[in-house]
Amino acid sequence: ANSSAGSITNDPAAKVWQGYIASNQGDWEGARRAFAAGASVIDDFPPEWRARFGPAHAMAALETGDLAAAHQLLAYVFSQNAPATDQLTARLVQARLFDVTGDKTRALAVYRAVGRAPLDAIATPARLGVVKLELETGAVTADQAAQRLEELKWRWRGDATELAVIRSLGDIYLKQGRYREALDALRGAGKRMAGVPGAAEIQTDLSNAFRALFLEGAADGLQPVQALALFYDFREQTPIGADGDEMVRRLSRRLIGVDLLGQAAELLKHQ
Repeated sequence: ANSSAGSITNDPAAKVWQGYIASNQGDWEGARRAFAAGASVIDDFPPEWRARFGPAHAMAALETGDLAAAHQLLAYVFSQNAPATDQLTARLVQARLFDVTGDKTRALAVYRAVGRAPLDAIATPARLGVVKLELETGAVTADQAAQRLEELKWRWRGDATELAVIRSLGDIYLKQGRYREALDALRGAGKRMAGVPGAAEIQTDLSNAFRALFLEGAADGLQPVQALALFYDFREQTPIGADGDEMVRRLSRRLIGVDLLGQAAELLKHQ
């Protein structure tokens, strides 16, 4: 059994598959390594698979900062007579490449074109790209962007794309001071999709938002009672140790400051 397992691990064709799977899971470093190890046999695959591996490899190259490789891989896919789905997937990566290199106008044009595709799996990330760029360039307001992201959230559920939509939404809500909506969106996604690529980042966003609110003073603009309610509703985010203790002290001081002594005592007792 060992010898067969060994031969699979060193089989370049198996490496190509590993690269494809890693890229789909958002493991960009792993994808780059595996694709590199399988490079010698990529041309032995049927054209439709080469067209599928190309965008996956290009995305991994882009996300690991090798823009030249991403560019070459995309050119390769576009030169093939690839099926429409794979062409569109490659265009998504191309839009991202334009975006990263600062060519926002072309990025937006490509995102818009791909966003009209009748395939939600491809159209949804493209529409997310459109909203983010339009928000960045001031073409839409934060409220308009949030509304469009809420619509996108219901169109497509359960993978890294939905998590990306929710992270963007959480970010907009936080910047607008809509703290409860931000925390709700992030917590809901994190609970439902633990294990999906991007779920760890959602959890990080959530704890960072909670810290910003109760340790770094972002919640100081809320009424003390509102701040207390928000703290209780998301108290499982309280860090253990000194930071958590400091949050409770800060909040109880505010409650004492407006004569809410009972609530302050209750809060300190919970800690």
